[in-house]
Amino acid sequence: MPLEIVLSPRDASVRSELAEAQGWGAYVSQLRSAIGMMIEASRTETLQAGDLYVGRPLPDGNGRLRNGVEVAPAEALNLVVGMAAGDGPYCSLAGAGIRIKTAWDGAIHLYVRPEVTRGSGGAPKP
Repeated sequence: MPLEIVLSPRDASVRSELAEAQGWGAYVSQLRSAIGMMIEASRTETLQAGDLYVGRPLPDGNGRLRNGVEVAPAEALNLVVGMAAGDGPYCSLAGAGIRIKTAWDGAIHLYVRPEVTRGSGGAPKP
């Protein structure tokens, strides 16, 4: 049974203002670190985009994004930050033992196999 880990800013101003908040940079750094650690622990080399929702034309650099496209972990991290900031594009990302989704409030939901958290030294604490 997969575990669900929800990553969200502790600071209410960051949670409400997202990318406009003074503490956004620190949150992004912690978010990248935690999700990167979980991707690495899952030993997946690519993540597949799915459930793509685009409310406006894709920004430069994301033009190839479609359902079923595989992205490298670095690109996945950039997508997660954009989703958390409320900028999109929005999608789910799935790899071996890990699935990443976003909520409309900027929270990131990670679904991982229990052995992934054991391999990463425990659940992340952003």
